[in-house]
Amino acid sequence: MTRWITGAILMAIASYVLVYSGLPLIVFLGVAGVGAFYELWRMMGSPNKWVLSVPVGGYIMGMMVLYGGGRQWVMGIWGVHMLVLMGFVVELYRQQLWGHGGTWRIMAKYFLYIFCGLSSIYLIREAPNGPMYLLILCVSIWSTDICAYVGGRLVGRTPLSVVSPKKTVEGTAIGVLSAGAMVAMICVLSQWSLMWALGAVGLGVMGQVGDLYESLIKRRYGVKDSSTLLPGHGGILDRGDSTLMVAPIVYMVVMWLG
Repeated sequence: MTRWITGAILMAIASYVLVYSGLPLIVFLGVAGVGAFYELWRMMGSPNKWVLSVPVGGYIMGMMVLYGGGRQWVMGIWGVHMLVLMGFVVELYRQQLWGHGGTWRIMAKYFLYIFCGLSSIYLIREAPNGPMYLLILCVSIWSTDICAYVGGRLVGRTPLSVVSPKKTVEGTAIGVLSAGAMVAMICVLSQWSLMWALGAVGLGVMGQVGDLYESLIKRRYGVKDSSTLLPGHGGILDRGDSTLMVAPIVYMVVMWLG
Protein backbone atom coordinates (compact mmCIF):
# COMPACT_ATOMS: atom_id res chain seq x y z
CA MET A 1 0.00 0.00 0.00
CA THR A 2 2.84 2.38 0.87
CA ARG A 3 4.34 1.88 -2.58
CA TRP A 4 1.06 2.75 -4.29
CA ILE A 5 0.46 5.85 -2.14
CA THR A 6 3.97 7.16 -2.77
CA GLY A 7 3.63 6.45 -6.48
CA ALA A 8 0.31 8.28 -6.68
CA ILE A 9 1.71 11.34 -4.89
CA LEU A 10 4.78 11.43 -7.12
CA MET A 11 2.66 11.05 -10.25
CA ALA A 12 0.40 13.93 -9.18
CA ILE A 13 3.33 16.24 -8.42
CA ALA A 14 5.18 15.32 -11.61
CA SER A 15 2.06 15.87 -13.72
CA TYR A 16 1.50 19.30 -12.18
CA VAL A 17 5.05 20.58 -12.66
CA LEU A 18 5.33 19.21 -16.20
CA VAL A 19 2.05 20.86 -17.21
CA TYR A 20 2.89 24.26 -15.74
CA SER A 21 6.66 24.03 -16.28
CA GLY A 22 8.63 27.21 -15.42
CA LEU A 23 9.38 27.77 -11.75
CA PRO A 24 7.39 24.78 -10.42
CA LEU A 25 9.41 22.42 -12.64
CA ILE A 26 12.73 24.03 -11.70
CA VAL A 27 11.89 23.74 -7.98
CA PHE A 28 10.83 20.10 -8.40
CA LEU A 29 14.03 19.23 -10.28
CA GLY A 30 16.06 21.20 -7.73
CA VAL A 31 14.66 19.18 -4.83
CA ALA A 32 15.14 15.92 -6.73
CA GLY A 33 18.77 16.79 -7.53
CA VAL A 34 19.62 17.72 -3.94
CA GLY A 35 18.07 14.45 -2.79
CA ALA A 36 20.13 12.51 -5.36
CA PHE A 37 23.36 14.13 -4.15
CA TYR A 38 22.41 13.32 -0.57
CA GLU A 39 21.90 9.67 -1.50
CA LEU A 40 25.34 9.47 -3.15
CA TRP A 41 26.92 11.14 -0.13
CA ARG A 42 25.29 8.62 2.23
CA MET A 43 26.29 5.66 0.05
CA MET A 44 29.88 6.94 0.09
CA GLY A 45 29.87 6.68 3.88
CA SER A 46 28.94 10.30 4.69
CA PRO A 47 32.41 11.86 4.25
CA ASN A 48 33.24 15.54 4.95
CA LYS A 49 30.14 17.70 4.53
CA TRP A 50 31.99 19.85 2.00
CA VAL A 51 31.82 16.86 -0.31
CA LEU A 52 28.04 17.29 -0.26
CA SER A 53 27.71 21.08 0.02
CA VAL A 54 29.96 22.01 -2.93
CA PRO A 55 28.17 19.98 -5.66
CA VAL A 56 24.76 20.79 -4.14
CA GLY A 57 25.58 24.49 -4.17
CA GLY A 58 26.79 24.24 -7.76
CA TYR A 59 23.67 22.31 -8.74
CA ILE A 60 21.28 24.87 -7.23
CA MET A 61 23.19 27.72 -8.84
CA GLY A 62 23.15 25.92 -12.19
CA MET A 63 19.39 25.45 -12.01
CA MET A 64 18.90 29.13 -11.15
CA VAL A 65 21.05 30.16 -14.12
CA LEU A 66 19.12 27.79 -16.35
CA TYR A 67 15.79 29.23 -15.21
CA GLY A 68 17.14 32.71 -15.81
CA GLY A 69 17.82 31.88 -19.44
CA GLY A 70 21.48 30.91 -19.24
CA ARG A 71 21.26 27.92 -21.55
CA GLN A 72 24.64 28.67 -23.09
CA TRP A 73 26.26 27.93 -19.74
CA VAL A 74 24.56 24.55 -19.64
CA MET A 75 25.61 23.75 -23.18
CA GLY A 76 29.18 24.63 -22.25
CA ILE A 77 29.48 21.43 -20.22
CA TRP A 78 27.35 19.26 -22.51
CA GLY A 79 30.22 17.89 -24.56
CA VAL A 80 32.03 16.81 -21.38
CA HIS A 81 28.85 15.16 -20.14
CA MET A 82 28.41 13.12 -23.31
CA LEU A 83 31.96 11.83 -22.85
CA VAL A 84 31.06 10.94 -19.27
CA LEU A 85 28.02 8.99 -20.50
CA MET A 86 30.24 6.99 -22.82
CA GLY A 87 32.55 6.42 -19.86
CA PHE A 88 29.59 5.03 -17.89
CA VAL A 89 28.99 2.45 -20.61
CA VAL A 90 32.66 1.44 -20.48
CA GLU A 91 32.50 1.20 -16.67
CA LEU A 92 29.43 -1.00 -16.92
CA TYR A 93 31.12 -3.21 -19.51
CA ARG A 94 34.17 -3.59 -17.26
CA GLN A 95 31.97 -3.79 -14.14
CA GLN A 96 34.28 -1.36 -12.40
CA LEU A 97 33.79 2.30 -11.49
CA TRP A 98 36.60 4.77 -12.10
CA GLY A 99 37.54 7.72 -9.93
CA HIS A 100 37.16 5.96 -6.59
CA GLY A 101 40.68 6.87 -5.57
CA GLY A 102 39.47 10.37 -4.73
CA THR A 103 36.15 11.53 -3.28
CA TRP A 104 36.14 14.83 -5.17
CA ARG A 105 36.65 13.09 -8.50
CA ILE A 106 33.65 10.90 -7.76
CA MET A 107 31.40 13.85 -6.97
CA ALA A 108 32.62 15.79 -10.04
CA LYS A 109 31.61 12.85 -12.22
CA TYR A 110 28.23 12.49 -10.58
CA PHE A 111 27.62 16.24 -10.68
CA LEU A 112 27.53 15.98 -14.48
CA TYR A 113 25.42 12.82 -14.22
CA ILE A 114 22.74 14.44 -12.06
CA PHE A 115 22.81 18.04 -13.29
CA CYS A 116 22.80 17.30 -17.01
CA GLY A 117 20.28 14.50 -16.57
CA LEU A 118 17.73 16.60 -14.67
CA SER A 119 18.34 19.89 -16.47
CA SER A 120 17.61 18.03 -19.73
CA ILE A 121 14.03 17.51 -18.56
CA TYR A 122 13.54 21.26 -18.17
CA LEU A 123 15.19 22.02 -21.51
CA ILE A 124 13.06 19.43 -23.31
CA ARG A 125 9.87 20.77 -21.72
CA GLU A 126 10.71 24.33 -22.78
CA ALA A 127 11.48 23.32 -26.39
CA PRO A 128 8.86 23.55 -29.18
CA ASN A 129 6.69 20.39 -28.96
CA GLY A 130 8.34 19.79 -25.58
CA PRO A 131 5.36 17.99 -23.98
CA MET A 132 5.30 15.50 -26.87
CA TYR A 133 9.02 14.82 -26.53
CA LEU A 134 8.61 14.27 -22.79
CA LEU A 135 5.71 11.90 -23.44
CA ILE A 136 7.89 9.84 -25.77
CA LEU A 137 10.71 9.89 -23.18
CA CYS A 138 8.46 8.74 -20.33
CA VAL A 139 6.59 6.10 -22.33
CA SER A 140 9.88 4.67 -23.62
CA ILE A 141 11.28 4.30 -20.12
CA TRP A 142 8.13 3.15 -18.35
CA SER A 143 7.13 0.64 -21.05
CA THR A 144 10.60 -0.85 -21.03
CA ASP A 145 10.78 -1.12 -17.25
CA ILE A 146 7.30 -2.60 -16.76
CA CYS A 147 7.33 -5.00 -19.70
CA ALA A 148 10.92 -6.09 -19.06
CA TYR A 149 9.93 -6.99 -15.50
CA VAL A 150 6.79 -8.87 -16.53
CA GLY A 151 8.49 -10.54 -19.50
CA GLY A 152 11.42 -11.57 -17.37
CA ARG A 153 9.14 -13.15 -14.80
CA LEU A 154 7.21 -15.06 -17.46
CA VAL A 155 9.82 -16.19 -19.98
CA GLY A 156 13.17 -14.90 -18.70
CA ARG A 157 15.91 -17.51 -18.71
CA THR A 158 19.21 -15.87 -19.69
CA PRO A 159 20.78 -13.45 -17.15
CA LEU A 160 21.50 -10.05 -18.69
CA SER A 161 24.33 -9.02 -16.37
CA VAL A 162 25.89 -10.10 -13.09
CA VAL A 163 25.44 -6.49 -11.95
CA SER A 164 21.68 -7.12 -11.74
CA PRO A 165 21.06 -10.89 -11.67
CA LYS A 166 17.26 -10.56 -11.83
CA LYS A 167 17.35 -8.90 -15.26
CA THR A 168 17.15 -11.26 -18.23
CA VAL A 169 17.93 -10.95 -21.91
CA GLU A 170 14.42 -12.13 -22.83
CA GLY A 171 12.75 -9.65 -20.47
CA THR A 172 14.86 -6.77 -21.74
CA ALA A 173 14.06 -7.64 -25.36
CA ILE A 174 10.34 -7.67 -24.58
CA GLY A 175 10.68 -4.37 -22.75
CA VAL A 176 12.46 -2.43 -25.50
CA LEU A 177 10.17 -3.82 -28.22
CA SER A 178 7.13 -2.84 -26.19
CA ALA A 179 8.53 0.70 -25.92
CA GLY A 180 8.71 0.84 -29.70
CA ALA A 181 5.16 -0.48 -30.02
CA MET A 182 3.72 1.99 -27.50
CA VAL A 183 5.45 4.98 -29.08
CA ALA A 184 4.34 3.78 -32.53
CA MET A 185 0.72 3.95 -31.32
CA ILE A 186 1.31 7.49 -30.03
CA CYS A 187 2.89 8.52 -33.33
CA VAL A 188 -0.03 7.13 -35.35
CA LEU A 189 -2.58 8.92 -33.17
CA SER A 190 -0.59 12.16 -33.20
CA GLN A 191 0.46 11.91 -36.87
CA TRP A 192 4.13 12.03 -35.97
CA SER A 193 6.87 10.21 -37.83
CA LEU A 194 7.17 6.51 -36.99
CA MET A 195 10.93 7.07 -36.78
CA TRP A 196 10.25 7.98 -33.16
CA ALA A 197 9.12 4.39 -32.59
CA LEU A 198 12.54 3.17 -33.72
CA GLY A 199 14.11 5.81 -31.52
CA ALA A 200 12.05 4.55 -28.57
CA VAL A 201 13.69 1.13 -28.92
CA GLY A 202 17.09 2.80 -28.61
CA LEU A 203 15.88 4.86 -25.65
CA GLY A 204 14.61 1.68 -24.01
CA VAL A 205 18.04 0.09 -24.39
CA MET A 206 19.78 3.15 -22.92
CA GLY A 207 17.25 3.21 -20.10
CA GLN A 208 18.26 -0.33 -19.18
CA VAL A 209 21.90 0.75 -19.33
CA GLY A 210 21.07 3.52 -16.86
CA ASP A 211 19.31 1.02 -14.61
CA LEU A 212 22.29 -1.32 -14.68
CA TYR A 213 24.73 1.51 -14.04
CA GLU A 214 22.89 2.55 -10.89
CA SER A 215 22.95 -1.11 -9.81
CA LEU A 216 26.73 -1.02 -10.32
CA ILE A 217 26.98 2.02 -8.03
CA LYS A 218 24.92 0.32 -5.33
CA ARG A 219 26.95 -2.86 -5.72
CA ARG A 220 30.16 -0.83 -5.25
CA TYR A 221 28.89 0.57 -1.95
CA GLY A 222 27.12 -2.57 -0.79
CA VAL A 223 23.58 -1.17 -0.51
CA LYS A 224 20.24 -2.52 -1.71
CA ASP A 225 18.54 0.85 -2.28
CA SER A 226 20.07 4.29 -2.77
CA SER A 227 18.01 5.54 0.21
CA THR A 228 14.57 5.40 1.80
CA LEU A 229 13.50 8.92 0.77
CA LEU A 230 10.60 7.51 -1.27
CA PRO A 231 8.72 5.02 0.94
CA GLY A 232 8.12 1.76 -0.89
CA HIS A 233 10.29 2.85 -3.85
CA GLY A 234 13.75 3.24 -2.34
CA GLY A 235 15.51 6.44 -3.32
CA ILE A 236 15.46 9.12 -5.98
CA LEU A 237 18.32 7.45 -7.86
CA ASP A 238 16.42 4.15 -7.78
CA ARG A 239 13.49 5.76 -9.58
CA GLY A 240 15.41 8.17 -11.79
CA ASP A 241 18.31 6.01 -12.98
CA SER A 242 16.93 5.44 -16.48
CA THR A 243 15.86 9.06 -16.88
CA LEU A 244 19.30 10.40 -15.94
CA MET A 245 20.80 8.34 -18.76
CA VAL A 246 18.11 8.89 -21.40
CA ALA A 247 17.02 12.53 -20.95
CA PRO A 248 20.31 14.07 -22.20
CA ILE A 249 20.15 11.86 -25.31
CA VAL A 250 16.58 12.98 -26.04
CA TYR A 251 17.61 16.61 -25.64
CA MET A 252 20.49 16.12 -28.06
CA VAL A 253 17.97 14.81 -30.60
CA VAL A 254 15.65 17.76 -29.91
CA MET A 255 18.52 20.19 -30.54
CA TRP A 256 19.44 18.36 -33.73
CA LEU A 257 15.85 18.70 -34.93
CA GLY A 258 16.09 22.42 -34.26
